[in-house]
Amino acid sequence: MESVEEIRIPIEIEKRIEEISAEMGESKNKIIIEALIEYLEEYADYEEALSRYQDKNDKLITPEELRDSLGI
Repeated sequence: MESVEEIRIPIEIEKRIEEISAEMGESKNKIIIEALIEYLEEYADYEEALSRYQDKNDKLITPEELRDSLGI
């Protein structure tokens, strides 16, 4: 089931969404939903990284150690 949520979008952002919509041949609704999904996925990645960083039992390694462990 879908819900409806009203939001206020600054005119500059609305114009950019309209431009992208026209360029891609997609609805403004689809562009906005895809942007929100991308944001939520990125935020989840941020939360996971922060959690691992703050976890004293999760060993941090340097980029060099990572390359060595991958053999590159």
